[in-house]
Parts: sequence; structure tokens; C-alpha cells
Amino acid sequence: MTPTVYLSHVARAQIAIAEADLYFHLPVTPGGLCVTCAEPEPCSGRYAALQVLLRYGVLPKRRPGVAGVRTTGSQTMAGFVTDQTRSNEAR
Repeated sequence: MTPTVYLSHVARAQIAIAEADLYFHLPVTPGGLCVTCAEPEPCSGRYAALQVLLRYGVLPKRRPGVAGVRTTGSQTMAGFVTDQTRSNEAR
């Protein structure tokens, strides 16, 4: 049986802010730069948000689609390789 951990209102607020910051720093450009701060991935904003979450021992809530990853419709390995080549040429 795991013990129940109660977090104060301040701790829950810090976690909510860290999660929001993390979601802002998740999307990256095809060149590997953070869309928010233009630092190479993983950026300092992402590290700071993760440190807060680790301090309280919680994982961020999962929100599918936040990272901006979209499928291209390629269902074969050849299609995947072609899509990756196009992405790398765009850099």
C-alpha cells in the first residue's frame, strides 16, 4: 500500500505553472530548436520546468498533440525515409 501524499495549494500552483511552461517548450522546429525560446532542444525552459516537477515527485499530465508532432500518412519504411529526407533538406 502506497502512502498518500498531500500537496499544499502553493505546491499545486507551482506544479501547474511548471506543466504550462513545459508545454510551451515542447514543440521544436525541424532543425531541433525550441519554438518558444529558439534554444537547441532540450532548452533551459524545459529543464527548469522538469526540475520543479521532479522536486515534487510528479509526472506532467499527458496532453496528446502538445508537442506538435503530426503524422505524414506514410505507412511504409520507404515513405518514412522519404519524409525524413525531406525534413532534413528543409534545415
